[in-house]
Amino acid sequence: SSLFLQQILCLYVQVLKLSAIRTKLLVEALKHPAHLMEDVFKLFNHLLHQETHIFFNRHIDQIVLCSLYGVCKVCTFISISIH
Repeated sequence: SSLFLQQILCLYVQVLKLSAIRTKLLVEALKHPAHLMEDVFKLFNHLLHQETHIFFNRHIDQIVLCSLYGVCKVCTFISISIH
C-alpha cells in the first residue's frame, strides 16, 4: 500500500512537471503574457485533482493546449484562434 502511494505520487509529480514545462514553452511560443502560465497551470492542477476522467485517452499536451485555450477565452483581452 505504501509502495503504491509512492508510485502514484511519483507519477503525479512527473505529470505536473511535464505540464509546467509544456505550458511555459507554449505560452512563450505564442508570445502571450507570462501571467497566463500561472492560470493555465492552476487549471491543469485542478483538472488533475478534481477531474481525473478528463485524462483518460488524452495526451497531456492536448490537455495543456485546451487549458490554455480556455484561459484565453475567459480572459477576453487575449485573443487566440485555432485554424
